[in-house]
Amino acid sequence: MKISSPLRILLVEDDEHDRLSFRRAFQKGQVACEITEYVRAEDALEKLRVETSSFDLVVIDYDLPGMSGLDLCKELLNEGIPLPLVILTGKGSEELAVEALKAGVDDYMIKDASRSYLDLLPVVLPEVVRKYGDRTARKQAEEALRESEERFRKIVQGCEAGYFFVDRDGRFKDVNDAWLRMHGYSSRDDVIGQDFALTQAYEGMDQAQKDFESLLSGESIPAGESTRRLKDGSIGYHTFSGNPVVQGGKIVGVEAFLIDITERKRTEEKLRKMNEELKNFAYVVSHDLKTPIVYIQGFSELLLESYKEKLDEKGRTCLERIQASAHRMEMLVSDLLALSRVGQVVSTFKDVPSHEIVTRVISGLQDRLKENGIELVVADNLPTVYCDRERIWQVFENLVVNAIKFMGDNENPEIEIGYEESAERPDFYKFYVRDNGIGIDPKYHIKIFERFHRLREIEDEEGTGLGLAIVERVVNHHGGRVWVKSEKGKGTTFYFTLPKPS
Repeated sequence: MKISSPLRILLVEDDEHDRLSFRRAFQKGQVACEITEYVRAEDALEKLRVETSSFDLVVIDYDLPGMSGLDLCKELLNEGIPLPLVILTGKGSEELAVEALKAGVDDYMIKDASRSYLDLLPVVLPEVVRKYGDRTARKQAEEALRESEERFRKIVQGCEAGYFFVDRDGRFKDVNDAWLRMHGYSSRDDVIGQDFALTQAYEGMDQAQKDFESLLSGESIPAGESTRRLKDGSIGYHTFSGNPVVQGGKIVGVEAFLIDITERKRTEEKLRKMNEELKNFAYVVSHDLKTPIVYIQGFSELLLESYKEKLDEKGRTCLERIQASAHRMEMLVSDLLALSRVGQVVSTFKDVPSHEIVTRVISGLQDRLKENGIELVVADNLPTVYCDRERIWQVFENLVVNAIKFMGDNENPEIEIGYEESAERPDFYKFYVRDNGIGIDPKYHIKIFERFHRLREIEDEEGTGLGLAIVERVVNHHGGRVWVKSEKGKGTTFYFTLPKPS
């Protein structure tokens, strides 16, 4: 601790000759000082109560009139006045030393007959101040550390995340209440001292040991999901993040925080099973419906061919309606089957030239394009993408078919297929299918991707209301997104993004 210069001393001494000797001792020494003198302990106490910071040290004679020197020391200690205290006495004994220490004295000096103690004053008193300052600083640091640890403990105990600390031997040294609740324990006594393997699920034991060794080597473990064994033997799930605990420059153990995600995991599993059942149900229903539809189409066509002359106009009209309805049902079943299989059947992702997919789509729709007099413009530099070829073929076909249906009575119908770089996602291409048809009112831009949604403008046309839902699901399955820009009477552009080659 840095000693102030001059050294500020409050001297309590009733003997005038001793006070004079005290002053002369510092006049001869190399230590500058300011000495404030009091004869009575009571007066010195009043001064110190209001001006504690004005002094570095209090030197007190043992024998004083009224309040004794030791009583003054005790009072200063009781009132928490933070100054080092030195007792001057003419008699030295072990009993006095013990009594002085109990009174909070930092040192005492014997006023011997030779007065040699006066030569020691300029040396001893600054050292007393220095040691007191060092001791006080250490005490303050220890108190600050204790308060910090207490605050940390309160925070840890009050938080919802589970906390644990294990030593280098892998034994629990501390856990918080949330950790106990998460694992089904009611008391720390059931856990403290136990090996951390107590809560490790069998299938996660190897990884837990690797994480523990990594932490002991000084690494930190970022948040990740893991399993744990609960007290009742069941398995729980949590996110885990850990850090090494360093004390005195050495790693003494590891600590970690856990967030319980067991309910979320169980809910996800229930949803996964429900979705799986729904997909299987849709597949089975769609598949089984095809057989009666084929019979309806076949027999109605046979009736029209074989008994056309025997049927009146009303009979023929009914059969034609049956055929049209059966055809529509066949399309609906096919689309339902396609929708249910997106993401269910294992996809084969690979680098595929998108122009090959578009060429195949155009070939299959050539007759419809000619029939409607539509000019199709395709960019000659369509890129290669990382995709499931069959699923992306569905995307392009559904969007082109959608454009054909929305063309209306345009005198110069045109559909354009192209792409551009994606500013939002540099690792994706942005494709578009653009037409100059009837357009879509912006209020329908979100609804058109809903299942079975059909616009009023074309409700009497062929369609199931699942085409764009399939497009959206396929594109999402590829990590991309699909959206539309259109205004009524000003054509439509569908955009979708696909990943670049791997």
